[in-house]
Amino acid sequence: MGSQVVIHLLSTGEDDFRQELAQLFPRDTTASPARPPYSEIGRRVIDESIQAALALGHNFVGTEHILLGILRVECPAATLLNRHGVTLDASTTTVTHRIAEIVAERRSSASS
Repeated sequence: MGSQVVIHLLSTGEDDFRQELAQLFPRDTTASPARPPYSEIGRRVIDESIQAALALGHNFVGTEHILLGILRVECPAATLLNRHGVTLDASTTTVTHRIAEIVAERRSSASS
């Protein structure tokens, strides 16, 4: 499903969101992508992403879980998302419903 779907469904202005995101987190083209160090916030987001996946009964961590992990941590990205209407409660509900729809569609196609 992916976090982009959730953000698109919940955001009040996707273009404004993307512009603010680029300003808040500019790309660093000079850094080596080999093994970037994780910040404390990054570690917490990863931990919360795993917890979000487990809470939903999932045996994988996808981008939708990372979105939920971000929203569970007090950080600039969560603040930006909240400002654009992408909240933890709404995102959790959207992720749960979308995954249920996807599972139902797959079961329907498999039985046809």
